Amino acid sequence: MSAETRRDRIAAAPSSRGRRKWLRGRARLAWRFLTARFSSSLTRRIVVLNLGGLVVLMIGFLLLNQFRADIIAARVQSLTTQADIISAAIAGSAAVDTDTITIDPDKLLQLAPGQTVAPSPSDEDAIQFSINPERVGPVLHRLVTPTHTRARIYDSDGRRLLD
Repeated sequence: MSAETRRDRIAAAPSSRGRRKWLRGRARLAWRFLTARFSSSLTRRIVVLNLGGLVVLMIGFLLLNQFRADIIAARVQSLTTQADIISAAIAGSAAVDTDTITIDPDKLLQLAPGQTVAPSPSDEDAIQFSINPERVGPVLHRLVTPTHTRARIYDSDGRRLLD
C-alpha cells in the first residue's frame, strides 16, 4: 500500500504544481495590468482619496440612519408617555355622579341562583359620557401648550369635542 500511495502522490504532484504555476502567472499578469494602468503616483493618489471619501460617506450614512431610527423610537416613547399623563389628568378632572346604586329587591327575588339581570334603559341613561368639555378644555390646554403637541378629544359617537 505504501508504494501505491507514493505513486499517487507523485502522479498528483505535477498537476498541483502546474495549477500553482498557472495561478501565479495569472496573479502576475493582473499585477502588471494594474501597475501599468495606475503607474502614475498622481493616479494612485486620486483613486485612494476617492475610495476613502466613498468609505467615509458610507460609514456616515449608516451611522446617521441608525441615529435617526433611535431618535424616532425615543419620540414615539415620549409621545406615549405624554398621552398617558394627559389621559390620567383628563380622567381625574371628569365628573361622574355615581353616588347611588339602585337595587330592586323584587327583581332579585325573582332571579334563579347564578342568573343576572340585564340593565334597564333607565340604567343606560345614567351612564353618560363623563368628559365635560368646559372642565377638560383648560386642563388639556395647560398640559399640551408647553410640549407643542396636538391633542384632540372625541365623544363616544366619534365627534370631535376639543382640539
